[in-house]
Amino acid sequence: MNKSILVEMAIVFAVMIGGILASCKENDVTPEIPAVETVEVSNLQLKAALERKGFTFDDGKLVLNDSVLNLTVLDVAGCELEDASGLEVFPKLEEVNLADNKFFYSFDFTVLPASVTRVNLSGNEIYEFPGLVDVVVEENGDETVTLLRPLTKLRLPYSARYNCYEVVYLYEQLKNQIESGTAELKIDNADGQATAYNTLREVSNDATRARLQTLYPSFFEGDYIDIGKRVFNATEVSNTMTFATTNTNVDGAQYMVHHRDFKGATIALMVNEGEEYAVIPYLKVPSHVNYFMLEHVDTPNGIDFSEAESVAKIIIYNNRELETLDLRGAKVFAQREASVEFWGSNTGMLYLEACASLKEIVFHGAAHWIHSIRLYDLPVLERVDLSKFEAIKSLHLGLLPGTIVYPTPIQWINGTASSVELLFDDEKGRLSLGVRKNIADRVETKSFIQTYRTHLTGSSVAPASRRIGYDKNSEEVKYNWSTDQDLLDNL
Repeated sequence: MNKSILVEMAIVFAVMIGGILASCKENDVTPEIPAVETVEVSNLQLKAALERKGFTFDDGKLVLNDSVLNLTVLDVAGCELEDASGLEVFPKLEEVNLADNKFFYSFDFTVLPASVTRVNLSGNEIYEFPGLVDVVVEENGDETVTLLRPLTKLRLPYSARYNCYEVVYLYEQLKNQIESGTAELKIDNADGQATAYNTLREVSNDATRARLQTLYPSFFEGDYIDIGKRVFNATEVSNTMTFATTNTNVDGAQYMVHHRDFKGATIALMVNEGEEYAVIPYLKVPSHVNYFMLEHVDTPNGIDFSEAESVAKIIIYNNRELETLDLRGAKVFAQREASVEFWGSNTGMLYLEACASLKEIVFHGAAHWIHSIRLYDLPVLERVDLSKFEAIKSLHLGLLPGTIVYPTPIQWINGTASSVELLFDDEKGRLSLGVRKNIADRVETKSFIQTYRTHLTGSSVAPASRRIGYDKNSEEVKYNWSTDQDLLDNL
């Protein structure tokens, strides 16, 4: 073999080897792995529940795999959830089981994905259900109801029996579908068992039921209040709600209070006899109520004044569980014209007595004058701030261990004025101040008396509720600071 042929073969062999080596280098390159698509679940309780359910997380974020993207039914019952936000990570979700969680007071359906049409809320304590319907009432009374959540299946907790608004409208909107079997609306009974929803509510106390039937017969279906019944009898819808002195329980009256057609200006739920307290876990003061009174009634979840736009008189006696009295929604309380607030039969008042758990009173920011304030036997009330009040006709304080910030009056009410125009009188106007001895001895009380002495008249302070008799006959209730010469001498 000549030399030229050997050279050519060597060149060919080198080219082949180079190609093989180049091919090997190309095969050695690691192929790119597609990035994993993830999403943040900001609801930490939901995130923990999904982790326990076996959903995949990468670096703390939910991996959007097929089990997430194609999920239609999610069971997160008993997962300590307090809100339902974050479920939008499941784009095809149709049904969610939220039973036995910690949803409380209000459940907002607007946080659920639009695709969800089946929901289980059993075993939660929920009273309000925003996001179900929208109701627009025209000036002539006509209603336009829009279904915001096209549910085909809803199971409600036992507490939903108190709801006389959103759920009632939902029931009416779904009634034909429920009857045809294409929709289902159920509610837990007292034993936690699912039952078909209806609008009949029991009033177990015979005296209470008889009183309500007398005042509001058209609202009843037999012995039951029908919270779905429409009533337009002008006399009935506006009747005041008060009870006889022999009444032993008022449980059930709250269904009338919350009824959409009840328009009474006065609500006085008074348990006047017996040892039993009425317990009303959900109580929302309607916008049309002017005079609101509770006696011997516990409200473990407070009293909702957020829509109490007309309330001017508030009396609460013997409520063991009320912790905060929030009057920021009371838009006329202590704000009306002087001719209304201090004159005639509709004068304003705030009387609180024997409320063992009351810690706080929050006034509307514009509250500035009121006819009467009476605070008595409020053992855990931390602070009474009346500094923004510019005029008060009567102020009585007793058995208050917390801080008292007295008002700064700039106007004085003449209780003997012959006309509205003469109500304010710097010469004859007076504030009636009644305090117990231990309050009179406080530095802040002495300072108030010293500053406004010429405008103050003295009076004694005793329990007002007919149910309270613990010191009505004691010498202490006869105390009047204006006759305490030692006090006056040491101002």
